[in-house]
Amino acid sequence: MKQSLNWKVFSGQLLKHGIKLEEINQAFGVTRYSQNDYSVEVLSQDLLQKFINIINSHSVKSRTAASHRGNSHAVNVDGALLVSNIANNDVPYNHLFSKGRDVDTPVKQHCLIIENLECFLAFNRTFEFAKNYCDVEIDIDDVEFVWAAGNSISNALIIPYLKKFQGKVMCLFDIDLGGLIIYSNLLKAGLEPSNTKYLIPSDIQTRLKNSNRKATAKELNALSPIFGLSETTNQIITLIRHYNSTLEQETYRYEL
Repeated sequence: MKQSLNWKVFSGQLLKHGIKLEEINQAFGVTRYSQNDYSVEVLSQDLLQKFINIINSHSVKSRTAASHRGNSHAVNVDGALLVSNIANNDVPYNHLFSKGRDVDTPVKQHCLIIENLECFLAFNRTFEFAKNYCDVEIDIDDVEFVWAAGNSISNALIIPYLKKFQGKVMCLFDIDLGGLIIYSNLLKAGLEPSNTKYLIPSDIQTRLKNSNRKATAKELNALSPIFGLSETTNQIITLIRHYNSTLEQETYRYEL
């Protein structure tokens, strides 16, 4: 059977899927008519079926299929872990989330999400900082402390658990583009803005003024799409632009 098609594009896609050039040449007989027009004849139905199977397996959105392509990291994991802790507990514990698994019920009324790992591990002192500087008036025994692990906290499998908290979901993030993106992703995923609080130190202006961590032009431009999300994010963005600087929560550790 002969078909006319753009052979360069077609063969390029086969190579892109990991099919060897030698097998492509064995499977098809090719006659060129013009720059982009070729006559292609299938010489081996077995190889053609093999190519179809390979392409179909590549279209499966699973890490198993992706591993055959050598890029499993490009596909989301089928589950998620949430590292947490509570007062008077020495060792952090994990929540496991996966499709088809019942979502855990929070053990505490409120949640404090901490972006920085060092601050999370020292959650008792981090909470004292939040009470002293971030207008937090909640008892530590009513709080579950959660490590954000970057933007992993906004994983679609974790969001239903965060929605189950009856009280506040407090977010201790960096005062920068990264922190704002994590917070905006949480709101976009369905957390209520009224119950999801981005913690800002009461002396934030002094901290930004004295910060040596300057905001780049690229970072400042990237803030625009986030502006208007909430009053809190607007306040943070305005201050970052005014002082042309950002703040890592790692700096809070000097006061812990």
